[in-house]
Amino acid sequence: MHSDTTIIASDKLYIPAVHIDEDRVRKHYIKSFFVDQVCRNCDHREDRPSDACQGCDAFNGTFKLASRRIVNNTEYFGIPLGDRANVEKKLKIDFEDFDFVDKRNKNKFDYNIKVDEKKLKKHGIEWKDIQISTFTKMIKKKHGIFVLPPRSGKSLTLIKIGIELGYKMLITADQYDFLKQFIGDIEKFTNLPELQAKNPKKKLYGFVKTPKDLKHIQIGIITYQSLINDSLGAKMKRAVNKTFGALFVDEVHSSCAPEFTRLINSVRMYVKIGCTGTIIRKDGKQVLAFHSVGPVQSDISAEQLTAKMMVQLTGIKSKRKFSGKAGFVYLGKFLAENAKRNQMIVDWVEKDLEKGHSIVIPVHFKEHIHMLVKLINNAVGYEVAAPFEGGGSKKNKDYRDWVKEQASKRKIRVVVGIRSLLQRGINIVPWSCLYYVMPMNNPPNWKQESSRILTVDDTGSKRDPVIRFFVDEGVPASLSCFGNTWKQTLAYKHIPTPEAIKRAAKALVNHNQRGSSNPEEDPILEGATVRSVPIATGGLFGSIRKKRK
Repeated sequence: MHSDTTIIASDKLYIPAVHIDEDRVRKHYIKSFFVDQVCRNCDHREDRPSDACQGCDAFNGTFKLASRRIVNNTEYFGIPLGDRANVEKKLKIDFEDFDFVDKRNKNKFDYNIKVDEKKLKKHGIEWKDIQISTFTKMIKKKHGIFVLPPRSGKSLTLIKIGIELGYKMLITADQYDFLKQFIGDIEKFTNLPELQAKNPKKKLYGFVKTPKDLKHIQIGIITYQSLINDSLGAKMKRAVNKTFGALFVDEVHSSCAPEFTRLINSVRMYVKIGCTGTIIRKDGKQVLAFHSVGPVQSDISAEQLTAKMMVQLTGIKSKRKFSGKAGFVYLGKFLAENAKRNQMIVDWVEKDLEKGHSIVIPVHFKEHIHMLVKLINNAVGYEVAAPFEGGGSKKNKDYRDWVKEQASKRKIRVVVGIRSLLQRGINIVPWSCLYYVMPMNNPPNWKQESSRILTVDDTGSKRDPVIRFFVDEGVPASLSCFGNTWKQTLAYKHIPTPEAIKRAAKALVNHNQRGSSNPEEDPILEGATVRSVPIATGGLFGSIRKKRK
């Protein structure tokens, strides 16, 4: 039993409620999200979130980062550990007035695990200055986020940090495909395969599916969905809480989904670290990652290839406004189903293949993927294109792994896939040509997507990277997205050809971008029907007594 002057560190920082002003907890740890561009002229802006916000497309919901718990007749507020550096200031308390009890899990490795420098040398890998700097900072902090550009060795850096810290580590993300690369890095660059060979009856690393897999595990890998789904997920979460001393979140900017954030805030590993290529989200929800994992402790840019920007005008016309999120879905379907536009894409694929490019084409819909793949293969005469779509079955995962392997070997030279899957965690070195065929207006996601073709190829066989924009000059909503993405691409220091400059100027000259209605981010997932379901405010602290006198 602890006194009411004891703070307990576990999954959260539990502070006796008697010392806290509840209004401050509400102010700092209940976060509401809005599309500020839409809210700008609203009469209810100063009162948001209010009853008037419910049902509004500009309201993206409320998330409660704090929790309430009563233990042995003592009431506590659970404050997210990632925000530990700001708690005293926000809640007007002084940690020196409290005793601390640390109940976080600090389980260490059972073996002498290390990154094998001989293996690194064998594969021609040398630690870059940006990796060494990141490694040094994160070892010292033991929590928070590090940002490294796409294709700069984030996964290997994360593994080295975890091994150096020495705690049994769990690596998680929202997609299986982002996690598969960790298996490759562990087997290529650490001594775990050799340790596994000496202990064949013990599973020391790899994907974990049941609590039995955790008996001897040193580095476990799992999607976060496996820890929240059904009764097995609950059993797995209890088991990982007892097993691991460190949690690493890959592509941590995607951990801002409500269930993912709740998961991170409910496990009690001593170390919580996330990595990403871009932490900023257009919806502003990166603050959830800051609270659950911690602040950005290291943010380093790396030199990448510069892409040439090219523009193809499609000639497509439509007077429809395609307003809001639902309108964006209809816009995507309208463009995806246009036969003339699809044929133009195929024609350019043939030309770019002849120039030696390997091409990646992110789209929104499964039907569009298979249509383009079929058209391209028929036009070329053999299987040069392959689909890349979601699905959690072993068959789907194995096929995606096959596509990545074949694309890396240049046996598959055109990959057409779901945009959200192709934007992150996929490293295909030969990719040199990106097709912008579906509109988007999301700088962080575009930064990730456009980086897919910027990986340096030490063999010298890669073509200079090209971003080819397919611009619908007669469709205002699509054109507005292009205008914003064009500016973003210029800001990333990519270089348009003289002809691309002329065509972009021609398309945009009479276009009033401020008059167009764009979604705040790409909401389309494969097979998804877009709808707005805001999370109601209130409820969390409804039963807690008002501010203490």
